[in-house]
Amino acid sequence: ALTLTPFPKEWQSVRDMLFPRAALKYLKYKDGKCIDDLRYKCLQQKERLREDTPGYPEERESETMDEIDFCCFLCHCHEDRKRHHALSETVRDEFELPDFGLWISKHHRKCCHNIIPEQQEFISPVGQALKAPLENIQPVELNMRQKLMLVRRDTDWISKRMKSAQRAETQELNEQEEIEPKCLRILDERSLQMHSDFTKHKKECLQHPENKRDANVLDVFSGIGCGIVALKRIGISIDRVFHVDHHKAARFVYSYNHVHGFGGGAPDDGIEHICGLCTDFQELKDNLKEVVKKYGPFDIILGGPPCNEWSGINARRKGVDSESGSLILQFAKLINKVKKYNQKYHDVNHRTYFFCENVPEVGKVSEIENTFGISAFKVDAKTWGPCFRERAFFFNWEPNTVPEVDSVAKGTSCLKDGWKMPVNATTRGIDEKARTLLASYGRIGDPSTMYKARVKEGVDVASKYAPGADIGAEDLEYNLFETGDRERLMGLPEGYVEKPVIDLFSNIKRALLVATDGTKWCDTVHPRYWGLGLSLGPGRYKINMLRDSYDFVLGIEEKNSGQVFKDYELAWHFLGNGFSVPQVQALLMPLQDVFKKRDYAGYTKEPFYWDSDASFSYLASLN
Repeated sequence: ALTLTPFPKEWQSVRDMLFPRAALKYLKYKDGKCIDDLRYKCLQQKERLREDTPGYPEERESETMDEIDFCCFLCHCHEDRKRHHALSETVRDEFELPDFGLWISKHHRKCCHNIIPEQQEFISPVGQALKAPLENIQPVELNMRQKLMLVRRDTDWISKRMKSAQRAETQELNEQEEIEPKCLRILDERSLQMHSDFTKHKKECLQHPENKRDANVLDVFSGIGCGIVALKRIGISIDRVFHVDHHKAARFVYSYNHVHGFGGGAPDDGIEHICGLCTDFQELKDNLKEVVKKYGPFDIILGGPPCNEWSGINARRKGVDSESGSLILQFAKLINKVKKYNQKYHDVNHRTYFFCENVPEVGKVSEIENTFGISAFKVDAKTWGPCFRERAFFFNWEPNTVPEVDSVAKGTSCLKDGWKMPVNATTRGIDEKARTLLASYGRIGDPSTMYKARVKEGVDVASKYAPGADIGAEDLEYNLFETGDRERLMGLPEGYVEKPVIDLFSNIKRALLVATDGTKWCDTVHPRYWGLGLSLGPGRYKINMLRDSYDFVLGIEEKNSGQVFKDYELAWHFLGNGFSVPQVQALLMPLQDVFKKRDYAGYTKEPFYWDSDASFSYLASLN
C-alpha cells in the first residue's frame, strides 16, 4: 500500500467535530450562516452516523466519531438530491484484504454516490480495484503516447506537411507576393463609433493621467486564467478579479497560479481574487445585479464561451440552437446588462470594455455581431507566435496595427531535449508552425498533428545521409507534445498547468486511498482540496489498479462530456481550451492607455520562451 505523509497537527480533527479544525476557517456559506449553525449541523450528522453504525462506539472504543473515514467527507449535493437519498443516510464500505494485511472501513453518503435509498451494501471503485484478484486485473489500456507509436508514418502524409511548410516559408521570404490580409473587421458605423469612443477616452487619460484607474475585471468562462496572464504581461494594474468557471479543477489551476496563500507560491500582488462565488454562467446570470452592485463597477469583461458547437471540425455542430452554442449570445447580452448596472449603481459615465474569444465561425452570424454591437475581428495567433490558432474576437476598442509578416517563431523553438517539429526533423532545414492545440478528448492526442520527432539514439546522421538529404522515418522516434511543450506554445509560464494538475491529482488520490494504509481522511487532505469534487466521492472518478505494482491510475470525469481524463490529459484539455497569450496580449495592448500600469513578477516584461536565451541556445545546438 502507498505511504501517505499526514499534514501538520493544525489540520487534525477536533474530538467532537466531524471535520478538521481548519474547516471553521475555510468553509463559508453563501447565505451567511454562522459558525454555531455549522457546528450544530455537524453534531446532528454525528448523531445520525451513530444510528447508522450498529455497535458503535462499544465495539470500537478507540476510534472517536470525528475519525470515521469518509471518501465523500463534505457533501455539496443539491438539497433536492439529499432529500431523495434520505439526507442522513450513509452506507459502510467494509472488507478485509489478507494479502495486503489491511482492514478497510469507510463511510459513503448515498447522495454523493447516487446509491438508491434502499441499498445497504456498497463497494467503492477503490474497493473494487483492491478486491479484484490480481490474475483478473486487466492491463491498463494503451495511453495516447503509446498509441502514437502504432501509427504508421506514411511518406505521402509527411510530404504534405513538408509542402505546406515550404509554401509558408516561400510566402514569408517573397516580398513581392501578395500577402493575405491578417485580419478582418468590417469598419461599419458601429465599429467606427466604438473606435471613436475609445480614442476619446484615451485622449482624456493622456491629458489627465491622474484619472486613470485600476481595472476591476469580470472573467467569465475563465478556465485556467489565460486572460489574466495576458493582462499581467502588458502591465494593466488590476484591483479585483471576479472569476467564473464551472470546472472545479480549472478554478484550482487559476487559484494555484494567482491567489496568494492558496498553496501554489503565487506572490502577493495586491489583487483581490473572488473565485467560486458564482460557480457557473447561469449562477452569474441569476445574481448579476447583486454581483455588480457589490463587486463592481467592472471595467474589463473577459470571456471565452464554449466553442465546440461552432467549430468547423465538429460535423454535428448546432451553433446557437444548442445549449452550449447559445452561451456566446447569452454572454453578449450579459455584457450589455453589466454596462447598464455599472452606470445605474456606480457611475452614469462609466466605460466598460469587453473582450470575447471564439472560433472563426461565430463571426459569420449576424445575430451574434448585432448583440455585441460590433463586427468580429478575425486573426491567427501565428502572427505573434509559434503555432496556428485562428480565432474571432469581439472587443470595443481600436486595435493596434497587426504585423503584415508572421512571427519568425516556429514550433521547434518551444521544444527541448533534441525534439523538433516533424518537418524540421526530417528535412534538417525547413521548420513549421505547430498546429492548433485542441481540447476534445479525441483531438488532444491526435497522432497526425500533436506530435514531435527526433533522431533515434545511436543513429549517425552524418555518416548515413548526404548533406541536406532528408532523414528517413525509420531513423526517427516520435512523441506527442508534452504539457510543458503546450504551455510554451501557448505563451504560458512553464509549469503553469502541469504543476497544479499533478498536485491536484496526487491529493485526490491521497483522499481516495485513505484507510488503505491506516491513515485518516482528516489527517491527510488539506482544506484547499475540499471543494474540488472530493465531496462527490469516487462516483466522479475512475480507478484502475496497475498489474503487479499495487498502484492506481486516477481519472477525473468531465462533467459535460462524461469523458474521464488522466492527469496529463486534463492538462492538455485545459490548454486546448485556453487563449493564445501572445495573440490576446497584442489585442489587449491598447488598454494600457486608459488604465494604470503595474509590473507583475514573472509576467510583465518577461520574454516568451521562443524569444528567450534558453530557446536561442537550444536552436543553436540543433544546427
